[in-house]
Amino acid sequence: MLGAGDSIKFQASTSEGALDFTGLGGTPNGAAGGFGYASAGTPGLGVFGDATLVGGVLNLSEASSFSLQFRHFWTPNLRSAFHAGYNEAYGVMTSLQTQQLGHSLVWSPVAGLNLSLDVIWTEADVNNVTTDIVSTWFRVARPF
Repeated sequence: MLGAGDSIKFQASTSEGALDFTGLGGTPNGAAGGFGYASAGTPGLGVFGDATLVGGVLNLSEASSFSLQFRHFWTPNLRSAFHAGYNEAYGVMTSLQTQQLGHSLVWSPVAGLNLSLDVIWTEADVNNVTTDIVSTWFRVARPF
């Protein structure tokens, strides 16, 4: 079924008050890790953090995620990976659901040099406002 070097990976997580552990950033002001959602003041998206203080009560945000990846080596120098993922988070006044599908094609013409083309589709639903995003990029990497 799988060739040399092929792999299947599955990851799931859940958290309360620690969005970073699910692939979402929990800091509304600054770079969000993983999915990179809105910062304070972005129209339609609002503020989403690890916790919210309302009337002297600390309310922790809850989040969960799962992802699946399949990597296949077509030849020793050419490989591709497909991944799918889902994240959701809920706070006092904000809800967020994201779905992602992506594909990466990597060619290593010589040892230690990777040329890759990546495409990813993301659907983000923040407070029932849905946005679709398609991103693509080309990378040249020389790992040491």
